[in-house]
Amino acid sequence: SRMIYDRPGSLLRFTVGDLLPITTSYQDSVDVLGLGVSKLPSAFRPDRLFTATAGRRITLREAANVTLIVNGIPSRTIRLQPGSFSLQDLPLVGGANRVDLLIEDDAGGRQTVSFDFFDDVDLLADGVDEFDANVGFRSFYDNGKRDYFFERPVFSGFYRRGITQQFTLGANAQIAEQAQQAGARGDVGTPVGLFSLEGAFSRHDDFGTGHAI
Repeated sequence: SRMIYDRPGSLLRFTVGDLLPITTSYQDSVDVLGLGVSKLPSAFRPDRLFTATAGRRITLREAANVTLIVNGIPSRTIRLQPGSFSLQDLPLVGGANRVDLLIEDDAGGRQTVSFDFFDDVDLLADGVDEFDANVGFRSFYDNGKRDYFFERPVFSGFYRRGITQQFTLGANAQIAEQAQQAGARGDVGTPVGLFSLEGAFSRHDDFGTGHAI
């Protein structure tokens, strides 16, 4: 059982009761009786795109027809007047994308501007962040009933932020009386694929320290 209070304007959700924290990276699944706060933009605005989008700018000195070609397939042609234009929300597929802009001016001049972009749900848009933090007491669900252990306080949470359109950085931690864990993760999109580097350090009263990367 839980009570939920949402603040859609700030994309925040507050939860009290039986919590099922969202875990990431090397974190362990844990049930908590307590208080949770999260900021998960896609939960409140599913119609908006919070993952990374192709962000580039082109500058035209004179009017031209610009044809967008994604992965070798022409997508659309638009007429642009002189000026600087931002390219957003291109029709990309998941994974590596090759984008070509064929620019044809009225005098017959042709120029092609090309760039690569990696599209993946693990990449947050520039400046977009998300987190989930939960604090309370450990609980277990077994044989159709839930048991609570008020002598075992626990914290579990993570934070992620889009540093650039192709680089997302995050940190996570789980803290209990007997065991503690902290970790970090970075995701980088490149023309050849998505590369992720994550590491964690842990300490347990019975097993000592450990690490993974």
